[in-house]
Amino acid sequence: MTCPWSGNAISSDALTDYHGNIVGFCNTGCRDKFDAAANIFDDCVQQVGGGALKRNFMRYALYNEWINQKVFAATAKLSPEHMNKNTGAFFSSVIGTLNHILVWDITWLQRFAGHTTPYLSLKQVTKLHSPSRNDEIIHANLADLRVARTKIDQALIDFISETCERDFNANFSYKRVSGEKFCKNFGGMIQHVFNHQTHHRGQVTTLLFQMGIDPGVTDLLVTLEEEIS
Repeated sequence: MTCPWSGNAISSDALTDYHGNIVGFCNTGCRDKFDAAANIFDDCVQQVGGGALKRNFMRYALYNEWINQKVFAATAKLSPEHMNKNTGAFFSSVIGTLNHILVWDITWLQRFAGHTTPYLSLKQVTKLHSPSRNDEIIHANLADLRVARTKIDQALIDFISETCERDFNANFSYKRVSGEKFCKNFGGMIQHVFNHQTHHRGQVTTLLFQMGIDPGVTDLLVTLEEEIS
């Protein structure tokens, strides 16, 4: 076997692993040059097609858009009185809970905009009002809230489209309004955003059922394509 860079005989101290295959080179310089080029190539492939985590996050982003449309359509059937009624939920009412979900989506996307990777999809999000409280009512009117929700859902889809697998494995530092600092896995924080939505959206659908409104099927499962076995 010969070195793929130079064509010379390979050296036992210049081997590397590429996706489970051992590749040999004539010297460590050629090996290191290959490793650098392979990493750049793999990143480009992941940007276009996406790895396992990216595909999973995109599934959540598309589901998030779909289910929010259903929840808002169901909420629109409520009277203003029922929509704003204090039900004893974490964020009081249906409109309060829907606002809370938006508050934290904006908060997290604005934090992600501070990533060393310049995500162009988050540029417009940074121009939005930055919420200062969990229970802040950004839009008291359902129609206005729905417009804002639609824009953020699209921003989430565009954001995930821009990411690559390498991003998810890195750590990311951020701070709360209080100034308290944190450093956590970036992929885990993205997962938290989608989990947070599901948690509070479940509270909204429960309140809707209690008020006689059926939002219909809400399971992620129904959005998955049937696979050939």
